[in-house]
Amino acid sequence: MQHYDFSPSAADRRSAELGNDISVIPAGAYCYRPVSTDENGCLKISLCPYWGRDDSRPAQESGYCAYLGSGDWESEGISLLWDQVKECGLNDDDEVPHCLFLEKEI
Repeated sequence: MQHYDFSPSAADRRSAELGNDISVIPAGAYCYRPVSTDENGCLKISLCPYWGRDDSRPAQESGYCAYLGSGDWESEGISLLWDQVKECGLNDDDEVPHCLFLEKEI
């Protein structure tokens, strides 16, 4: 299994490489898009390339968005980047196909 670097500096590098292209930001309210479900019904996702996590911070203050250039720890209000909830507001209202959730009955 390939290790993926989620650090804020890696997210910033991906952002620079992509030129802050908004077309790669997933549809919906989350910093990921559903890809499929496995044989156990677990959801496989594809993360937004701009999302990152600073493991040196408390879990609920560790989320980072390279597109915005800010993290949960910098927010004066409630920020849920740590839980992969979008703060950028881009593609929020776009429809996410629900058929992926229906591939296997639980």
